[in-house]
Amino acid sequence: MPFVDYMARCLAEYYGNLSAIGQAGDFVTAPELGPYFADALAHAIAPHLAAFPVMVELGAGTGQLAFDLLKKWDAMDCLPETYFIQETSPSLREIQAKKLRSLPEPLRKKVSWQKPDAIQGILLANELFDALPVERFIQTESGKKRLGVAWQKDRFVEVILEESIDFNPPGIVFENVYRSEFCPGLGDFLDQIGSVFKSGKAFVIDYGYERQDYYAAHRSNGTLQAYSEHCEVSPFEKPGCVDLTAHVDFTTLAELMMARGWQIDFLKPQNQFLLEQKLLERYPLTAEHYALKRLLDPRLMGEVFKVMGASKS
Repeated sequence: MPFVDYMARCLAEYYGNLSAIGQAGDFVTAPELGPYFADALAHAIAPHLAAFPVMVELGAGTGQLAFDLLKKWDAMDCLPETYFIQETSPSLREIQAKKLRSLPEPLRKKVSWQKPDAIQGILLANELFDALPVERFIQTESGKKRLGVAWQKDRFVEVILEESIDFNPPGIVFENVYRSEFCPGLGDFLDQIGSVFKSGKAFVIDYGYERQDYYAAHRSNGTLQAYSEHCEVSPFEKPGCVDLTAHVDFTTLAELMMARGWQIDFLKPQNQFLLEQKLLERYPLTAEHYALKRLLDPRLMGEVFKVMGASKS
């Protein structure tokens, strides 16, 4: 089968049964590392809440980010009217609900898992786009061939399919045997968002690169990764029980968003974004602040993670 179908099935199984994110799970996201990430994001979003008082978080993980944002905005006296969470995983919805039940009642009442209708608000997507299924390909002398998955000798393995694939990103020339991926469903996913989100602001946080860097010659096997208990494993190991992920091509994401009426306000490394929000004035960097260092260090999460801001009117 094509790899994109394999990944879609694996992720549906994985997120449908996911019971933990953080140290007890397979991966850690920025909100699980302490209050720092939510603090900076709260300060970045706060000036827009008066004009756009409805929040929509796509894929809210454990609910930790929603929890921290609402607490911070309460302290800043700028709470949104409603905080919608859009979550497709039943197990994660239960985890989120359990976490958010510990909020004070006035804040807890702001949260809704209902689907919003034609809203004007602020869209938040933290580590969401990296979980969309990707199409894998290999450059051959006869063009690009689709990569797939087959069952051989009691295990799944990667195979080259006979089917050619039409993928020609502007300004990119692939050498023979270069392998990588792209997200064929990204446009449709943005259309789903656009069906309910009419205008406002968007903040997208994820690990990824702009196109030239994404398809750089040294990245000759793409960015696909699989994680189990914080260790990188084969993407064909324990299908449906490990996290599969690929980095985000922010150039393509920006182009597709602009084609749907969005204006890209900025794209910057996470460490630059956090420092611009004067995070170190509120949390001076000390030896004990390992988590904060992890968010800022360019060798860790500081540069590979990006923050994109966008507007739609």
